[in-house]
Amino acid sequence: SQISHGRENDLRIEIDGTSSSVGITLDAPSSIVRGMVINRASNQGLQIGGSAAGSLIEGSLFGLDYAGAAISANGIYSVIVLAPSVTIGGAAPAARNVISGAGSASLYITGASNSVVRGNYIGTDAAGATDRSNSCYGLHLYGTSSLTVGGTGAGEGNVISGANCSGTYLQNSSGTLIQGNQFGTTASGLAAVPNGQGIQSYLSSSFTIGGTAAGAGNLISGNSSQGVYAQNSNAFVMQGNRIGTQPDGITALPNAYGIYLSSSPATVGGVAAGAGNIVAHNLQDGVAVSSGTGTKIRGNSLFGNGHLGIDLADNGRSPNDLADSDAGANLTQNFPVLVSASIDGFGDLQVTYSVSSDPGNQAYPLTVDFYEADLLGQGQVYLGSNSYSAVDYGVGNKTVNLGNAAGLGVASPEPLVSVATDNNANSSEFSDARLVGVPGATSFVVNTTNDGNDGVCNPAHCSLREAIYYSNLNS
Repeated sequence: SQISHGRENDLRIEIDGTSSSVGITLDAPSSIVRGMVINRASNQGLQIGGSAAGSLIEGSLFGLDYAGAAISANGIYSVIVLAPSVTIGGAAPAARNVISGAGSASLYITGASNSVVRGNYIGTDAAGATDRSNSCYGLHLYGTSSLTVGGTGAGEGNVISGANCSGTYLQNSSGTLIQGNQFGTTASGLAAVPNGQGIQSYLSSSFTIGGTAAGAGNLISGNSSQGVYAQNSNAFVMQGNRIGTQPDGITALPNAYGIYLSSSPATVGGVAAGAGNIVAHNLQDGVAVSSGTGTKIRGNSLFGNGHLGIDLADNGRSPNDLADSDAGANLTQNFPVLVSASIDGFGDLQVTYSVSSDPGNQAYPLTVDFYEADLLGQGQVYLGSNSYSAVDYGVGNKTVNLGNAAGLGVASPEPLVSVATDNNANSSEFSDARLVGVPGATSFVVNTTNDGNDGVCNPAHCSLREAIYYSNLNS
């Protein structure tokens, strides 16, 4: 069945549900609702019943007046979905729904699977500029599986803003894919329309926020509490997102916290191309792990956060302890100690470090990631990694060559920091910063009798003349 006026996104029918508990109920499979305005129902504006699998809802307004400017709220939900394989919205502007103005959730999907929510404005006016939520949740997923929220293509992301509690709430749900959306901002992404939390999960698993593909990352900014808040959730991944900035990934549009994890082991970032998140300018911590173990935090760009870049136990700086025998969030993994950092005579960045984690207390080998730091000691630019073995622990200090300093964008006296992650995915806080220095003549190794100066002193060719020249230059 089809309910439509026959012209794309040309609103001509308004259902005023003032005298009804439900504006419209769909019970036929593959139903289509297009170009409707549904408001003022005492319970829900549109109910997609369990028999209406495969239905399509597009180009409509819910919980707003006919102009899409003012709240004309439905009592509990503006749209409730009980059927599987339902599509809400689409990539084309004409397919966009504006779903706002409800008492509990603007869009509530429960017990359903394989549905898609794409290209909508949820919690705003029709321009995507003003808070028109009037609800606790923008999108509430309860007991769902394998849902897609947004997408990587042009126009597929949703704007989900203005919710008093959470923009998107995953509750007892699994397999959700959240990509290309904006949480807590206007449609332009340049100003805040705050949710409480941008994304909240509880007792949910195996979901993905962002991704490494072009367009997969979400913009999660301007929210009054956490950008992402996970509680008692597991096996999920956050990659390629911008959290606390405008779309440029630089200009501040802060949340209170960037990411806050409570008993929710997760993968935050990664060292593959596109995996790192930008988590910046948030008022408190960039990433806080308040409890639980197994959260891997690697390859992200963290800078300008008001408290710590990474905070284990959300209690401020956690000092290293003897042999790393303590427990707590991520086992309070000891951070590395950077002994020295210098640019050698060949222009390579050499870092000497140690990690005081006894192999009897932590799972080896450790992975140590190195970063160029901002002025607050937060790792802003990922530079490379090194494996630290139980044998290395026995030796103590280890030196690693991270490659050509100029190619890495590192010069003296810029600060470096590092993070250690054990073999059970427990990452530490950032280390203390170490400034990059330039050593003297002993770093220039003469390896040829060919007395010349070709402008470089490197492993391929470094004459005595070149060694003397560069030693004097760098003294």
